Amino acid sequence: MAWHTSSSRLRLAPLISEAVCLCILFSGLLASTQGRAEEPFVDSKDIVPVQGNPTKDPRYTENAIKAVSIVGWGGPFRLDSYVGEETPSGSIYLERTAVHLHEDPLADSSIALDVVFRSPELAEAMVARMEHPGAYTYYMGPGGYIYPTLISETTAPALCATLRNAVERERGNAIATRNTAIHLLVWYIGARNPIQVKLPNSSGLESFTATEQSIIIEARRILSSPSFARIRAAQAAGKGVIVRINGRLIQYEPGAPCSGMTLFGENGFLLGHEAFKSESEVVKTLLHELHRLTTSVVRSEGATMATVHSETQAAKIFADRAFKAVLEGGRR
Repeated sequence: MAWHTSSSRLRLAPLISEAVCLCILFSGLLASTQGRAEEPFVDSKDIVPVQGNPTKDPRYTENAIKAVSIVGWGGPFRLDSYVGEETPSGSIYLERTAVHLHEDPLADSSIALDVVFRSPELAEAMVARMEHPGAYTYYMGPGGYIYPTLISETTAPALCATLRNAVERERGNAIATRNTAIHLLVWYIGARNPIQVKLPNSSGLESFTATEQSIIIEARRILSSPSFARIRAAQAAGKGVIVRINGRLIQYEPGAPCSGMTLFGENGFLLGHEAFKSESEVVKTLLHELHRLTTSVVRSEGATMATVHSETQAAKIFADRAFKAVLEGGRR
């Protein structure tokens, strides 16, 4: 197990201050584990073996990611390890709040546990056990990449610099960021013609909670609205469009290689071409995004990778369970 610390004060007297810092940190860690010394601080079954510092591993995000973009207007960040003229598979999406672009919580001081955990939940639990401001570690996350528990200038300087560049470009282009400092190409795919059905409101929701019923009813209203018909027409023509339905901003972006993406800042979501591969997928995507907008704690409590992962899984489970209720509503 390896530890390292950093502090702005270390620049003045690096050897002395680092020794003092380490003594303080380790005394705190020993105190926090007092009474259970027989338990290892890190369980070997919870970690993924890596050679040396995780930041030097080719799977570390800072090393593996070759292209970034912003999906849609005000949307999340997309990370890709491939740059080319074809649509990449396995793109990684990050909520903007999961990245500290402008204020680095680790700038003044930090302590890192150079271990890669098997999940974000295990890594976040270890950070909590460390009980020190500026503590962070690593975990194996989406795409098989290694992520720090806190993404900032300290843990991923090149990635953060590129993302800041993307945000600056977005400000000059209200629709989307098309290129970034590392030469991302935004891929466009021909849109498919969707199956059009009208899905009015109806009963048959007794097995769902009140919150879930409200989401299903809102999805039905969106699908049967004239504004959603505009989205279908734009999708068939391979064009982008932005509409508002009952206060929700809904953007269709034909170049987005995904079904949907939540836009918390706009109280809405983006639809990509994959959402229209079938009518079931359209319905599931709406349910997924509405569930996140209705139940997410990201806006009030901030985002961590663990929070985003758990909320995404909950939305997927709900959408798989509820989409038939939406479709059957049109046959009552």
